[in-house]
Amino acid sequence: MNLRYLLKVPILFSTFFIGLSLITTAQIPDPFVYYNFDDPQGTQTVTDGSGNDREGAVTGNVTFGADGAPNGSTPSGAAQFSVGGTGFISVNSVDVPTEFGNRDQGIEASYTMACWIRPDQASFTGDRFYFGQGSQGIHHGFRGGNLYHAHWGSDFSGQQILNPDEWAHTTFTYDADNNRGAIYVNGVFDSEMNNQQGPNGAGPLIIGGRNGGGENYVGLIDDLAIWQEVLNDDQIEALSTGVSPSGIGSTDEDEDGLPDYWEDKYGLDTEDNGSIDKNNGPEGDPDEDGLTNADELENRTDPKKADTDEDGLKDGVETNTGTYVSATNTGTDPKNADSDKDGLLDGVETGTGELVDKNNTGTDPNNADTDGDGYADGGEIVGGTDPHDPNSKGALPLPYLYVDFEEDAADRTENALDGEIDGAVSIDADGAPDGPTPETGASFTGGHIDFPGLDMNSMIRDFGDGSYTFACWLKPIGSAGGQGFIWGQTNQGIHNGIRNGGLLHSAHWGADWNARTVLARDEWVHAVWTYDGTADSAAIYLNGELDGGPQGQRAPNGGGSFVLGASNNGTNQFNGFLDDVAIWREVLSEGNIQSIAEGVSPIGATMDDDDNDGLPDYWEDKYGVDDPEADPDEDGLSNLEEFESKTKPDKADTDEDGLLDGVETGTGKFVSTDDTGTLPKKADSDGDGILDGDEVTNPFSDPNDPDDPPPPPFGEAVIGHWTFEDGEELTDLMGNFPDLKLEGDAQIADGSLDLNGSGTTASGWAWSSGEYQGPEITNKTLVSWFTMESLSELTKAGSVISLDKVTADQFDGIIFAERQPNRWMNGSSHFRRTQDFNPGGEETVTGEEVMVAITYEDIGGGQVKVAGYRNGEEIGSYNSGNLRTWPTGDAEIIFGKRHGAMPGGPGALDALIHEAQVYGAAGNADEIMDLYLSGPGGGTALEFTNISYNSDDGNFTLEWNSKPNKTYSLYYSLDLSDWEADIDDSIESEGETTSYSFEHPEGKEARKIFFKVIAQ
Repeated sequence: MNLRYLLKVPILFSTFFIGLSLITTAQIPDPFVYYNFDDPQGTQTVTDGSGNDREGAVTGNVTFGADGAPNGSTPSGAAQFSVGGTGFISVNSVDVPTEFGNRDQGIEASYTMACWIRPDQASFTGDRFYFGQGSQGIHHGFRGGNLYHAHWGSDFSGQQILNPDEWAHTTFTYDADNNRGAIYVNGVFDSEMNNQQGPNGAGPLIIGGRNGGGENYVGLIDDLAIWQEVLNDDQIEALSTGVSPSGIGSTDEDEDGLPDYWEDKYGLDTEDNGSIDKNNGPEGDPDEDGLTNADELENRTDPKKADTDEDGLKDGVETNTGTYVSATNTGTDPKNADSDKDGLLDGVETGTGELVDKNNTGTDPNNADTDGDGYADGGEIVGGTDPHDPNSKGALPLPYLYVDFEEDAADRTENALDGEIDGAVSIDADGAPDGPTPETGASFTGGHIDFPGLDMNSMIRDFGDGSYTFACWLKPIGSAGGQGFIWGQTNQGIHNGIRNGGLLHSAHWGADWNARTVLARDEWVHAVWTYDGTADSAAIYLNGELDGGPQGQRAPNGGGSFVLGASNNGTNQFNGFLDDVAIWREVLSEGNIQSIAEGVSPIGATMDDDDNDGLPDYWEDKYGVDDPEADPDEDGLSNLEEFESKTKPDKADTDEDGLLDGVETGTGKFVSTDDTGTLPKKADSDGDGILDGDEVTNPFSDPNDPDDPPPPPFGEAVIGHWTFEDGEELTDLMGNFPDLKLEGDAQIADGSLDLNGSGTTASGWAWSSGEYQGPEITNKTLVSWFTMESLSELTKAGSVISLDKVTADQFDGIIFAERQPNRWMNGSSHFRRTQDFNPGGEETVTGEEVMVAITYEDIGGGQVKVAGYRNGEEIGSYNSGNLRTWPTGDAEIIFGKRHGAMPGGPGALDALIHEAQVYGAAGNADEIMDLYLSGPGGGTALEFTNISYNSDDGNFTLEWNSKPNKTYSLYYSLDLSDWEADIDDSIESEGETTSYSFEHPEGKEARKIFFKVIAQ
């Protein structure tokens, strides 16, 4: 060890040996848990250095890699908590009541909890805790800016006020024998509470929060340790001087001034002080960066890595003075690749005063804005301007949020924090003529825009130092001469805008002030609000010039998400126009503010059109198009038409309403499905709560008329329903049709209507009188579940259900074998609405339950579409004229005959009707299949009584309640939507219970499968 080294570090050695003395007199016991937070970036499981394997699990925003406490035992790393979002660490293997006490359970325990902290400014407002547990109980940290020792209802505050962004050592102890809690700051006793109760609560140990992970601490933590005893004052003082909780740093076997833990970490020999190999000793320089090992220890750089921060400069030339002298004395920080935070690596900022290229900028690595023009050097390099010329200004930093209203309230940044319109806000007005996107602006006439994804606390107030810049173009109308807030949030806090007779106003809920200029009505201006969280100072700019401030202003209170055009959850709304709304999470320079007031785009977009094709260059770049006449999304609009209508050329249905952009002509008048008159950027043009596409499809309603809603869903459109069950044998369960009357030998037998006849003459039938009390019937569905007892050789031309008009010869019905043997058709007066179904449905056997349905749909022009279905499958459809309506008071239902209530009426049927329904809507194919699969009578999906699966052979056995002489179909699905796959469609009933075994249809690898069994 030579004289130069001794002269250089006398204080280092003095401190070091004092530390040894403390260790000798105040031996630190082994901790219960210890985290040095030297974990690598991206760590999700934090290593316990106590040897007890009590690892911590990261939840949320906890990062690693920051510099640690410089006076701690492991200054090379620390954990950063809840900066840019909340986060904490949960030690799930540690049950706090068991290890550290619970007063409600009679468990007493003493402890010491200690760590180094460097709190952000955000930790000095409200509750911010860094020791906690899963439920209530221990919560140590900050309350109202003071250190706080808390056992949930038995709490006290510290005395010493800490400073933000400064390291301090804090210790919390609890002596269960004497019921005494104490706080120490930097090794010195600070405050105490006698007769403090032990903690209550439950759950695991939490670091960085309390009570399950809330009220999160914001800042850095290093060398966190916990003991199950109360350390004495000497031991606590020793920790604050850098003695390791686990003994790291207390040993130097070769007495060369390099701690053994440090030599071990970097691969130096702990038993060689340099006498064997110089590079193991304090004077060695194994990485040849110009720094000795002793220098590297002092600088906290890597002795085996010549360029610790990988900025292109050796550690030895980065002297950390903050002043550039030469290439061998750059003044930069050897542990920070961008010392001046201008976006350029220190190594490319060569300090020559001359720009060569991006790898040799000639700028000052310690000055973010070398030419003082208000633009950072890195921004100028990116923007292609000269960072040495104050008249050559650089690019803007990217905003955190930017809404130009060219695509509704979409955020144009990569953060995708899109807005949601609430109330009277329309995005169809002209934009600011001097702004970067003058095509479209937003008109606020009684509403606002919510941005639920932008949390004003975690993303603005608690991010970094809490600074912001809010900028927009605005044209006040009703707010001119009065008030109206533009920048707000859902709960108190920020409410910047116009107030006190038309002045721009900056407000943090109780910390408010006005600018100087009264705004004129109906005139576009550019306004900027800034807040410097470090200095607690705000300013307002009008058209690029300072109009108010800098003014002292505290940080905002409140919470919730960002609101544009109002304050405090939508109150005090702005009345006027806005355009090019942008938020930065920093204070922009005055040069930046001037440039956006001059029309520079916050994201670099302009209306330039280099090829003069009518499409701005930025728009072509965004969507990857260049031909104004092309239609890449095939929606019927050319690229030029898409630009003019502000729709998306790469999305055929911009508003996702089920209609192509090309058919939404925006005229407000429906002509046809190719000219709907609807708005292509508004999914519900008439605001009736129904998508335009759903209104245009059947059943039709006018998508431009809110007073013309579509009928209710098919399942809710039942207007007649007969089950023939005990107690309701003849009753329409909907109450619209009078009770049925039985004629001839018709009877109710075992819950079914028994109909009889011979040839075309009915001997037993049923009908209701014409006093129908339901709605007018035009669109409809007739459906019946039945069992044929004979075929057309014995009876024919009868109906399983008919809808008949009393005052005229008019009926529709499900008719059997009138024109074709054993086939179904729609019966109608004089066959006016009758055609044979193709391929048709034919009955070939008796004794099986069948469902037949016929739908009748008004398709316009006096035309009706008739479709028939048997057991859910379509048997044919056709269009016919002679659309008819059955009014209230003039409709009857007939079973057996096909029409007419008088004796001897036409048609007969030999069948059991199990159930029947009339719907006031025309069901589609899917709805009829659903009716068959899950509706009344035949086709009902049955409930399984037992399901077993053998994982060895992959076999299922299913069991369900059944009926004798029935046949069942077994289906399966992988997603509950597609039931097309059947396992067996001819399973014979085994009596009251049926079981069926089969191999897994998708193989044992399939992890999810669903089954359905249906009676045929």
